[in-house]
Amino acid sequence: VISTTGSLDYEQGRSHFLRVTASDEHTDNTRTATSLIQVHVADANDHGPVLQKEYRFTVSEDATGDIGSIIASDADTDTRYTTGDNAYYFSITSINGAGVIKVVSTTAGAVIQVGSTLDFEAANFDAVTTQPDQDGYQVSTKTYEMTLAVFSRAFVGTPDDAKVIITVIDVND
Repeated sequence: VISTTGSLDYEQGRSHFLRVTASDEHTDNTRTATSLIQVHVADANDHGPVLQKEYRFTVSEDATGDIGSIIASDADTDTRYTTGDNAYYFSITSINGAGVIKVVSTTAGAVIQVGSTLDFEAANFDAVTTQPDQDGYQVSTKTYEMTLAVFSRAFVGTPDDAKVIITVIDVND
């Protein structure tokens, strides 16, 4: 019986060589035999996709289309777990403005998009703040916050999540 003192991780070593020596000491003439054994480690999707803890984007209220991108990383090096049917997918788990922001999953991440009009005056935000723009003029901003979770169809563990903060700048319309 051959056993290990710890787990074998494919990402740390795909194969290991063992030198095994057997001896027969029950006779006056001890006999030994030595063999080299190679153990191949099979890969398993033992690492889920990971996100940064926080993403920040700033858009004007008249923005349409893409706001920004979220990229996931995965310690599993085998592309069987990060492409095709096993690629990542994302879910908004909480947001203060449902329907206004949407998430579209891509092969390696997600694209945050405007789901409906970001009308500054009509939107329901928790707070309005002012901040100087690049010319020093004070502009009003409102913020959407959401929690975004990333999943892999091939990983059954707990999904990672990130806070996404989208600051909307008022436009003189």
